[in-house]
Amino acid sequence: MPQFGNSFPGPKRLFPFWDFRLLLLNVSHGQNAFLSVSIIGVGLLLSDRRPFVAGVILGCISYKPQFAPMLAIVVLAHRNWMMALGAAISLAVQVIAVTMLFGSDIWTHFESILPSAKAILEEQLVGYGKMQSAFAAVRIFGGGINLAYSAQAAVAIAAASLLWRIWRSEASLLLRAGATGAAMLLSTPFVLDYDLVLLALPVAALTTEGLKTGFKPYEKSILAAAWILPAAARLTAVYSNIPLSPEIVLLLLVLIWKRTSTDHPAVSDACRLMET
Repeated sequence: MPQFGNSFPGPKRLFPFWDFRLLLLNVSHGQNAFLSVSIIGVGLLLSDRRPFVAGVILGCISYKPQFAPMLAIVVLAHRNWMMALGAAISLAVQVIAVTMLFGSDIWTHFESILPSAKAILEEQLVGYGKMQSAFAAVRIFGGGINLAYSAQAAVAIAAASLLWRIWRSEASLLLRAGATGAAMLLSTPFVLDYDLVLLALPVAALTTEGLKTGFKPYEKSILAAAWILPAAARLTAVYSNIPLSPEIVLLLLVLIWKRTSTDHPAVSDACRLMET
């Protein structure tokens, strides 16, 4: 894909993802996560060279509004106003088209089902073992609703902070895109195991950088854990009450942040002290 320049991994670097364990899980559920990661990945990888087009593409993720806050962080951190304009126009066109096709009553129906989404989350209408968020992890451990929301908010704020720092840095576009995928998974309480296809972005980013410049401490171990996570996450949560996803995804985001921040002397010294 030459249009992405050196930001996009070549076929040899993509080889480890052709056998990505999440493929079978997502296909078996008949979900749209492949479409989601395609929209998000292509949009982000175009964000530097074709920001308006990138925004138009990213606006098509409107069916997953829970991922939008992290895209707002990307726009603000990178001051990519053309991408914001493209996304706004894309969303407006979708709203107009849907209204013309189905009538304005569709928005009333949409509003009427919003309470059911909250019920699904809070009343375990979808088992917490299937969910992969910090909210679900707290509920699996027996924590209350308020504690679960508080934990989710703390994780989302931490992810947003790291994502901001990464997009404000001189990191490669591939690393920035990978960080966005990880932050999206951490930002919402309603994320299921088939949504973990977004792991392809941080896994691809860290693997490509590792093959290019050498792997840093712990990267191979955490990448291996991320590789098997989609196959193991639901099983460990349902049968052992051990949620794995929030920790592993957060570690991926931290690893990307470490790679992007090692040029700063203070951070570099701190990282070396941690590793010793």
